Formats: sequence, structure tokens, C-alpha cells
Amino acid sequence: ITEEVNYSDIESEGGASSDTGPNGNLLKYRNKHLLKLDIQADTEHMSFGISARYNSFMRNVDGIFESDVFNGPSALIDFGITDSRQRFRDGDLIFDTRFSIKVNSSITISAIIDNFYNVENGKISYYDLNSKSFIKKPGQDSLIILNNLDKNSILWENPDSVIKDLGDGVINLEFRTKMNTLGQGVLMGINKAVDLAEKNHRGIVIGNEGSHFSAGANLGAIFMAAAEQEYDEINMAIKFFQDSMMKLRYSNIPVIAAPHGLTLGGGCEVTMHCDKAVVYSESYIGLVEVGAGLIPGGGGCKEMALRASKKFKKNDVELNVLQEYFLNIGMAKTSTSAHEAIDLGYLEPNNDTIIMNKNHQISIAKKQAILMSDYGYLPPCKEKNIKVLGKQALGMFMVGSNTMKAGRYISDHDQKIANKIAYVISGGDLSQATIVDEQYLLDLEREAFLSLCSERKTLERIQHILKTGKPLRN
Repeated sequence: ITEEVNYSDIESEGGASSDTGPNGNLLKYRNKHLLKLDIQADTEHMSFGISARYNSFMRNVDGIFESDVFNGPSALIDFGITDSRQRFRDGDLIFDTRFSIKVNSSITISAIIDNFYNVENGKISYYDLNSKSFIKKPGQDSLIILNNLDKNSILWENPDSVIKDLGDGVINLEFRTKMNTLGQGVLMGINKAVDLAEKNHRGIVIGNEGSHFSAGANLGAIFMAAAEQEYDEINMAIKFFQDSMMKLRYSNIPVIAAPHGLTLGGGCEVTMHCDKAVVYSESYIGLVEVGAGLIPGGGGCKEMALRASKKFKKNDVELNVLQEYFLNIGMAKTSTSAHEAIDLGYLEPNNDTIIMNKNHQISIAKKQAILMSDYGYLPPCKEKNIKVLGKQALGMFMVGSNTMKAGRYISDHDQKIANKIAYVISGGDLSQATIVDEQYLLDLEREAFLSLCSERKTLERIQHILKTGKPLRN
């Protein structure tokens, strides 16, 4: 219910000087927004109903009620009106319940409880009939419900992301784009979260309570820039993405990812660059950029090469290890569970934690951040000894993609993408196995990504995904 009128012509009647609403143009003692939901179930002799209503903040009241006359130590009686209005600045959510029994056609006995549930300070309270007071609903101490946190917990926000204080020196970065896709606004949030945490906090949790952690990068922005041949803009955007991931990896405070649901493309890259992941068991994790005619551009290829290098053993056949990671990217393999993500190399078995109850995910991630901080967290050393295999691996991967093309298992464009992945993950056209650093691989990755953005068939794939939500084989 919204009632807004202009009372500039009759200010003398309402006493505009005593209004607390903006410009005095909202009727006093009215909620600008009111939303109500009512559900009732009936049987022959009984009925049960529950209703929920949201009242927005009552902005316009007479100023005397917020003055010292009714508030503070100088008041004759402190009614606490100012404190109450401050506490419900974001509005209030109220639950009512009712129950009735039909004795006969003339008599019905009803019990009605108004304001049965209430949300305050991020916790749900219920009305206890015995004590005649509100009692905090049990079992919430181990939960953190982001949607119940009030606006006072917000430290920073933009249209695409929000940073909230979880208490105990830990902050949470929450994406709020469609499908939690990663764009410039989200990357700005990541950088801001690291800056804030390094100054005044002890850890970061990256998580949300949506259906999915992140469906990947914002393909719409990439498509528009590529269609207009703004390659310098794409280059800067990918560089910003890569730099943001490296900032996560080497920040001075622990960063914990809390992936669940779809964790694809850029979402997978964010997870892999965090210090630890607290993963919901039903998570679908993978580097799926091939379906859009691209390769992972935010450090995904680099991270696969790095993890393969760490698995190389003396006198072992190193090519077989690297081949598994190459196939993960080239075939866009996606795990059907968190446990399978460990087998595919997206998660690390001795580092990441898998949980079964999604409701506890944010609170467990927060505890992990505190634990790592208490143990004296130090950022990892920058990786400068990554072993890449050069032509040895590149030749074998290119022969494999050519064989797949000859057998008509993949298209010409699939082969081109596979060869780009092979070039990056092998460290380029090196004559022998070589030791490189992360930035070298990131530069190769960005160069390959840019070259594919100029391909017509890549644009066709992106456009098809944006229109239908399904990949195109061309």
C-alpha cells in the first residue's frame, strides 16, 4: 500500500516542521510499502492459517516522539521510541497464526496469535505463550542467514555485489547479479573486500544464499565488446579479472569460498584461487568456457597447469598427468558432486571441505577463516617454479585434436579452441620442458582468449547461449 501526496499547500495544518519524513510529502503514521501473504487450510471441523506481512519503515511521524521528551535519560519516562525506530529501520517482518475448531453449526472456537514470529538483529524469534514474551528460535546460533542481517552490517555495496560484516572480524562478499555472473561490478567488490579485510578484518567469506554460487562470466558484456571489435576493452577486462584472482590468492588474510549449485567458468576460477573452499555436496563445478567458443580467461588454464606441475613425480610420465587437466578444460567436464570435483582436480582433497547441510555453509566458512587467522595466516609464496612441457605436450595434444576432427567427433572450431588450450597449458611453443611463473601463463591465456573473441563462430556460440541458454555446436 503506497500513499504519497504533496502537502506543500497545507503545511500549516500538519505542522511540517515536526515531520521526520522527507519534504513532509508522505502521510504521517503510514507505511509506504506493505506486503501480506496469507495461507489457510480447512477441514470439515478445523482450520489453520498463517500469515506473514512486511511493513516498511514508518518514515513520517511527529518529531516530538523522537525528542528528549519521550526518549533518553532526561525524559520523565523513557519509552525507547528512537531506539525502536532505529532497530526497525529496514522495516519489520511479522508472522501471525490462527487456529479454529467448529463445535457445531453455531459455535466456532478460535485462537489467534498475532506477531507469532519476528525477525530482529538477524535472528528469528517466536512468541512463547507461557512466558508471554519473544524467545529466540533455537538452533540459530550455528547459522548465519545473510538475508536476515540488517543494513547496519553492510560495509560497502554496488549494484552487483555487497560486503557485509559477519562479526568476529570476518566479512562476507555476496554477488547479486543474475545467476551471480561475474562482471566489472563483482570484480570491484572482490578488490574492495580484500582492501577492507586487510585493513580492519581477519578474513573473507565469498558466498551467497541463492540457488547457485556463480554461473560464470558475463557473456553479454563480452559479446557486445567483441561485436564492436573493442579488443583493447576486452583485454583490460580480462587483465582486471586475472589481477583480481591473483589478489585473492596472495592477500594477507584468509579467503574462504562457499560454492554450491552451479559453480561454472569464472565461479570455478574464483573458487580455485581462494585459500580454502567450504563446498556444499551438491555442487556442479567445471570450466565450461569451451561451450561459448572461448577458453578460461581468469586463471583457469594457469591453475590447471600449476596443479599438474605439482603432481609431477620424478621418473614418472608427466604427460599423462597434464593430459587429464587438458581434457577437463577441452571437454568442459563438470562435476556432478563436490566429491567428483576433487577427482577432476577442481578441488583439493587435503585442503577443501565438503559439507552436507547448506544452511551451515556460511557459518562453517566463517569458522574456517577465524581458525586460519588464529593459527597465524601467511599468504602463500608466489609460484615461480611451474614446470611446463612445451612442444612435447603441445604436439601430442594437437595430434589428439586432429584425430578427433578426422573422426568427426569435433568441429573445426572445436579443434581451434582445443589447440589454444593446448598452447596455454603446455607453456607455449617451447623446445623443451621449462620452469615459468604464473604471470607467463596468464599472459598466454589472455592472448588466446582475445584471439578467440575475434572469431565469428565464437560470437555465434555466445549469441546462441544468450538467446537459448544452450551451447551451439558449429
